[in-house]
Amino acid sequence: MGKQLVGLDPATGNVKTVKLSGTDVFPYGLTAGPDGALWFTDLYASKIGRVDTSGNLAEYSLPNGNRSAPAEIAFANSTRGYYVDVGLAGVQLGGIYQFNPQKFAPVQVGGGMTLYAPSSISLGTGGVWVTQHEAASLAFYDTTTKRWTVFPTSTVNYIDTTLPYFVRVNGSRVWFNEHYADRIAVIDFASQSLTEYSIQSRRPTNADQITNTLTFAVGKDRVWFAEFTQDTIGFVDATYKPALSLAMESGDNLRLTAGGKTNLTLRVTGSIGTRLMVQAADSENFTSIPRLLRVAPTPENVTLSESPQRLPLTIQADSGARSGEYTLAVTVSDGQVYRSVYIKVQVIS
Repeated sequence: MGKQLVGLDPATGNVKTVKLSGTDVFPYGLTAGPDGALWFTDLYASKIGRVDTSGNLAEYSLPNGNRSAPAEIAFANSTRGYYVDVGLAGVQLGGIYQFNPQKFAPVQVGGGMTLYAPSSISLGTGGVWVTQHEAASLAFYDTTTKRWTVFPTSTVNYIDTTLPYFVRVNGSRVWFNEHYADRIAVIDFASQSLTEYSIQSRRPTNADQITNTLTFAVGKDRVWFAEFTQDTIGFVDATYKPALSLAMESGDNLRLTAGGKTNLTLRVTGSIGTRLMVQAADSENFTSIPRLLRVAPTPENVTLSESPQRLPLTIQADSGARSGEYTLAVTVSDGQVYRSVYIKVQVIS
């Protein structure tokens, strides 16, 4: 708004503005650079901007011209930064780009991967994390192996995507908000698991009932979020350990031939008598709803008669499943907390 950046000196209360030129100006993501400069994305003008410590403005054009929609910037060090480009609706130009902040000349990394409206970026766990705001998953690009891994969220029954929006990495934990699912979630990269916390005590039955939690921030021991349609601010206690937990009894890497199946067992821990829902999601498509990988029995309701309790499952690859590597998420939920384990599935012909 106002085609400008506004800065406040908290020590003196002085306000300084930096005017931006152009007709489609929309400064969006602000990031402090390693040299103390302020970098920002101009979402609609298709530019990256930089304001140095003296208030001097520089703006840079992007490789895809006016088809670019840069959203956020993250820096690894003084010579390597990244930005995520949402791309244009229906054009699929979204991706991540690497640049040297000392000599801006961005190049795309991880090309060939289709990303669905990648809207946020964060660095950690050996790579680059991006949310996909037209999907139900996060994508992780390993900067050493140059490979992508898609991490699905659990699904909801009232819409086909959960729309992860912003992502922030804190150590081995990857926090993000799920816009349509009305949840705050965290991937534990070390244990390859996912925990999702419902924001409301009553689960939404349609998209009109969500609180529109559009932004969040990671604090010392809390993850704060803002609810756009509820006019409220809330937080998740980042040190909280839910009573409900889920773990594999064997390895988390499976090899299946198309048309083949295998059995595995999960171990569920929780309060005896709790009624749980079991469901599955995977990385086959942008909705994360399984089509060619099947988990049985799911969806299924289970009542814990003991804790821990063994949960036997069968994983099957449809005969039409394409060869490749997939990420499968098996979830148990009491309606408020969703605990998932990630299983890597390699389908071979």
